[in-house]
Amino acid sequence: MPPCALMASISCEDNLFKVKAFQGVMGERHALLIGMDFFQDEKLSRLLAPKDDVYALREALLDSRIGAFDSAEVLFNSDLVPLQSALHNLFDGRAPDDLLLLYYTGHGLIDRSGALYLSLHNSNASTPSIGSLEADFVRKRMKESHAEAQIVVLDCCHSGAFMDGAKRAVDQQAVTGQTFDIGGKGQYILSACSATEFAFEAGQLREGDPDARPRSIFTECFVNGLTSGDAAPQSDTVSIDSLYHYTRAKVLDRNMPMDPQRWISGGSGDLVLANNPDIRIPVPTELRNELLDGSKFGRLGAIDALGKMLGDAENPFQAHQAREILEEGLKSSEWVEVKDAILAALGRASDISEPPLDDGATQSRPDEAQARSGDLQRIPPRTLTARWFLAGGILGAAVCLVGVYAWWSFGPPSDPTIPTALRTENATNAEALRQAADVRDVIAAVQDENLNLKRVGVEKDQQIEALSEIQSENERLKGQIAELEEQLNNFDAPQQVATALEKDPEGRITSWSNPDDLPDLAVLREKFSDGTFAPEMIVIPTGTFLMGSPSTEEGRSENEDDTPGTGGSQVQITFTDRFAIGRTEVTFAEWDVCTADGGCNDHTPEDRWGRGDQPVIHVSWNDAQSYVAWLNKKVSGSEDGPYGLPSESQWEYAARARTTTPFWTGGTISTKEANYDGRAVYGAGEKGENRQMTVEVGSFESPNPWGLHDFHGNVWEWVEDRFSDSYDGLPIDGIPNGETGYTARVLRGGSWNFDPKFLRSAYRYGDSPELRSYYFGFRLSRALTP
Repeated sequence: MPPCALMASISCEDNLFKVKAFQGVMGERHALLIGMDFFQDEKLSRLLAPKDDVYALREALLDSRIGAFDSAEVLFNSDLVPLQSALHNLFDGRAPDDLLLLYYTGHGLIDRSGALYLSLHNSNASTPSIGSLEADFVRKRMKESHAEAQIVVLDCCHSGAFMDGAKRAVDQQAVTGQTFDIGGKGQYILSACSATEFAFEAGQLREGDPDARPRSIFTECFVNGLTSGDAAPQSDTVSIDSLYHYTRAKVLDRNMPMDPQRWISGGSGDLVLANNPDIRIPVPTELRNELLDGSKFGRLGAIDALGKMLGDAENPFQAHQAREILEEGLKSSEWVEVKDAILAALGRASDISEPPLDDGATQSRPDEAQARSGDLQRIPPRTLTARWFLAGGILGAAVCLVGVYAWWSFGPPSDPTIPTALRTENATNAEALRQAADVRDVIAAVQDENLNLKRVGVEKDQQIEALSEIQSENERLKGQIAELEEQLNNFDAPQQVATALEKDPEGRITSWSNPDDLPDLAVLREKFSDGTFAPEMIVIPTGTFLMGSPSTEEGRSENEDDTPGTGGSQVQITFTDRFAIGRTEVTFAEWDVCTADGGCNDHTPEDRWGRGDQPVIHVSWNDAQSYVAWLNKKVSGSEDGPYGLPSESQWEYAARARTTTPFWTGGTISTKEANYDGRAVYGAGEKGENRQMTVEVGSFESPNPWGLHDFHGNVWEWVEDRFSDSYDGLPIDGIPNGETGYTARVLRGGSWNFDPKFLRSAYRYGDSPELRSYYFGFRLSRALTP
């Protein structure tokens, strides 16, 4: 039944929604939303996203235009007994046509048998059964409930737990009988990731909000699919199935190591969760083609159909498209009758405003109260002429602006220092030419002297001695001439006088004239003309290495070789030119200098993260580029210069420092060597400390063999490359990969809250260049050759 027919038959908006949502089922709708962000057990890290996630979902569910739920109870940082009571209230005493939704966000725990536990305020990480919500308790409540429409949404690590170590498939049943053995009808379980994966906090931050926290990637996509209607743009309802497919696609677009999963038991038909607040049903293509290219009578029929669409307040997107098509037909009409019919159709729609919609994008809806009353602004057909005049004026202004830009870009230079520099350069060139002429005169004089000596006929011994001295002088002068001629040939730009290496009291090189004079693995701290310094860098030697991981490496991902998917080999990269790379990650102290100088933004986290020598965090790839541009201006006066983010191959080459093991430390790593979540173990390693935040750069006593610190852990580091599914097509000379179609940029090294397998030298993933996170920082690279 089309929306207009439903509107005519049902006057109550809430009842209308329930008819749409449940196709005749008129039961109640209740939700229980559980969020956990603080835990007594220090092994369970503090989470930043749950509070915002819970209340964002609650707002969407209670919105009468979207979820229209009768209730949505929130329990936050609760103990076990109150939570068990709330679950009884949710599932007990329900009617068959009720819809129930349970949402949990927090830590997911697995015991030795593989059973899933949802951690609570007083959970025990080592023994999950103590203080945690067992999956079996939820299973029993669902099985005993009479409600036939039940949805469980789990946003936590290991939420798809079912067989430890099982390889995930695209549509694998992530929650199985071992975890949620449900025998009822129409239960739908949706998990943020598979059993072996983690759920990440790295979603959109609310700019300008002092209490802003990162959103869970999974919940952010899930809620956005509901509130925007993007999960089912051409339907008046959003089913849980369409919402799952939308959420999974959006999460996978982030290139994070997580893949949402689903499990359905006893399902029949679509289980509808919400109303679509922004229906975008387009005008059929055939109708437009008929109006523009059909016969006279076919066009008149199309005009009649489009005129009816103009008056459909339930579908403003389609109404807007219909108006555009009619106006297009008005411009190309060849029959008076057709033109009159179009004008009449537009006139009939005078009570309908033209909403500011744009095909294919998320649209804003007209005010509902205004749409119901019909008191919307009338736009008469004659405004078409005004629009053309306005478009002409805009076009003319654009042409003028282009002309001004061209004059500004290619006109005479306005900088008064340019003629002065040219005069200085010409004077230098003239002086060099005069010197060369003087040398040539000396040579001529010497040659004359040789002839004179021969003519005079001096004694033989004196002649031999004189000739020997003259020959030596000739050779010396010829060398001077060659040097001067080479300088003259290279006088396209003013030449600088060579200077020796300059060092500070700690032995770091602060100035050099010839990069070839820099020893391999030398520590650089370049001094600028204003007395400030660049971050410390280390000169990396030339060489060759195998990039990526062998197929036997524990925890490897399929994007770590030259073939998408399974199979493939490591890629040999050869560096023929040396480069320098940051000895540590860029610190807050270094970032703050850029901020004070106006080169960087002040998007920084709360003081609890520390500043000074702590690595700068909460920076996007774009933010890192602003720091690079500021640094290059210090060197060359231009944003283009020797400094940049390292390429992905430069990063891994420096991280490995000629090692071939998963870490430069060998086959394992410990929390005495790097900052990461020590509760997890890699290879034959042992559990260690979980510091739950960043540490100062260079805190660990031993750097890698090339003197570099913190390549493993502390913060994820942005590199220059675009992300790709494999190393297929990767440049083998060490330059960045910029040819892939992905907009995501690569991150390397793992961070303070990640398991050791993500710290491996070969591990890589990509994320949006605009994204800021408490896990993200960067280090620099520097070219040493032009």
